[in-house]
Amino acid sequence: GYDEAQTVKRFEEEVLKLVKRFQVYHSTNIAEIAFQNRDKKALDACHRYMRRYKEEYIETNQEHAERIARFYHILEYQIEMQKEDLA
Repeated sequence: GYDEAQTVKRFEEEVLKLVKRFQVYHSTNIAEIAFQNRDKKALDACHRYMRRYKEEYIETNQEHAERIARFYHILEYQIEMQKEDLA
């Protein structure tokens, strides 16, 4: 039979997955800008978000292999600390 509470719960879970996917998408865009600007702090923050919601991002992008490849590529971005950054 129809269980309204279960239906609402499943709907909310699916919506949350999409919200997390959207957050990761924006994090990848910001990570690219941070990398170009050599902003290690911003890049690290983006990487944390990307890792936190990796599972949801991959799951909701199964039909978009290029998005998943881009995600992994951006996770590899690294900015080395410079001596002047420590001052």
